[in-house]
Amino acid sequence: MMVAPRRLLRGLGAAVCRSAVILFTLVVLVAISRAEKPKGTLSPVKTSRADLALVPATFYRRPFSSATSLETLTVAPFRMQKRAITVREFLAFLNSHPEWRRSRIKRLFADSLYLNSWQGDLAPSQSNLNVTQTEVSWFVAEAYCESLGRRLPTTDEWEVAAAAFPLGSDSAAIATRILDWYSHPQASHPPEKKTAGSSWANAYGIQDLFGNVWEWTSDFNSAGRSSDAGSGGSQGLFCGGAGQATSLGVDYPTFMRFSFRSSLQPDFSLKSLGFRCVEDL
Repeated sequence: MMVAPRRLLRGLGAAVCRSAVILFTLVVLVAISRAEKPKGTLSPVKTSRADLALVPATFYRRPFSSATSLETLTVAPFRMQKRAITVREFLAFLNSHPEWRRSRIKRLFADSLYLNSWQGDLAPSQSNLNVTQTEVSWFVAEAYCESLGRRLPTTDEWEVAAAAFPLGSDSAAIATRILDWYSHPQASHPPEKKTAGSSWANAYGIQDLFGNVWEWTSDFNSAGRSSDAGSGGSQGLFCGGAGQATSLGVDYPTFMRFSFRSSLQPDFSLKSLGFRCVEDL
């Protein structure tokens, strides 16, 4: 298994420190935004579960913790969408929920890059509507999932699903492929997004967790929080000691994901960042 070099660890430690500094600000911002969010417009639509894959209860070792060793917890079973949300699906959402269109959304909920490549409120620039939808903020992704009676996955849930490599596969070879994608410039700025569901399926039948775009999680900025930390407290945050995880087997791609997430703000609308939803059992 590949281990992050010392230089990466120093950078990641700094990233986790930044997470600690801005976490309180994010909590306040999210609280304000939820108070401001349009109400009464997101009645859940009854949907089939054919697009969902079951992820069973799993023991998961978190790569960061305030403890001296890595934190192990049980992630409850859930259902995850087999592929990321497409342009076609997001366009249908905007047709039903005009308050989230580019010309009408409040700036609190999305930065100026929201749907930046679209030619109009209901006019995607892509001719292929089955590619993954990006340029969507955390607030909008959350609203989309809520409209289906679903939610964004937690970071723990996303990582559990991502760790389920295809049955019988060479895990070392797949880890190398993932690292190659993360190391490539198009991992951050893909010249052309792939059709959703075009990559290999993992052991649960979930596709596109790697090799397409990054994805939002509900608690994207939680790299430095332990499971017993209160939502408004700071005792679960830490700045030093990121390097201790290496001796316990955390790999390079995992460090890159947590570092990327720690750099996000909820109003960011990046062309390399999409999302998918999950459902509780």
